[in-house]
Amino acid sequence: MVLSGRHLGALATDVILVEHPGRLVLIGFGSVARGVLPLILRHVAIQPSHITVVTATDENGEAAACYGIKVIVAHVTQTNYRELLTRLLEPGTCC
Repeated sequence: MVLSGRHLGALATDVILVEHPGRLVLIGFGSVARGVLPLILRHVAIQPSHITVVTATDENGEAAACYGIKVIVAHVTQTNYRELLTRLLEPGTCC
């Protein structure tokens, strides 16, 4: 979705811009993901229980967990990504 000038004012409020009936998996929970998460919750119609964060360390996991988001502490590597992500990804999941 491309926002024109007339839509930018909506970003300052709690306006739902899009509905997402599926699941969302965030791989990594660094500064960008931590900053985007509140925007996702504010502007995307998705239940926090449908969001999963996969992070290599648990130092920032509390920030996601306080929203009711599932946090999995695991390193995603070339050897384990299929096993790890197959159980999280289903049709309709954004990653």
